[in-house]
Amino acid sequence: MANNKSLKSLDISYNFIDDESCSYILKGLNLNKSLDNLDICGNKLYDVTGQRILNLLSINTNIKRIKARMNAISNLEKIKALLKRNRDLSKIIKKEEMKKNILDFKSDCKNFENINKNSHTLFNEIKKQQMKLDKEYKIYNTIIKNKDLINENYERDIKEIQIQIKQLDEEIIKTDNLYKVE
Repeated sequence: MANNKSLKSLDISYNFIDDESCSYILKGLNLNKSLDNLDICGNKLYDVTGQRILNLLSINTNIKRIKARMNAISNLEKIKALLKRNRDLSKIIKKEEMKKNILDFKSDCKNFENINKNSHTLFNEIKKQQMKLDKEYKIYNTIIKNKDLINENYERDIKEIQIQIKQLDEEIIKTDNLYKVE
């Protein structure tokens, strides 16, 4: 029972349990963190068990309800007082957990805000880099187009020069023929 994490309520009422048997059950509940309700009504329990219950409640603050009618336990008022303390502690713990959750939520929101700011900054930087790359790509394309134009012009000019050279060669041959002495 000490390691059971799902046990919320234990009803051992009307089972003819005596103080000795109940002591083993209560020992097992000392370390149990999930039990919050115990019903021991109608057994053969006396003040010895009442004292053990007080000891249990001082160790295990998770228990918030105990039914102990039809037993010979005389210190029920002390047990009720400890049960009330456990319920009050539980409320305080829940409030503290809620406060912690709110603080965690606020912290998460702040972290998200920072992440959001950082992502905007990163997005803007990426956008700038993209614009720079686009500009460089346009320049590159312009250079490639100009290179192609230059190559075309160069080839055209070479052809024209070759034609002119050929024409000059032909004129030289004609001129040589004119002045040729036979």
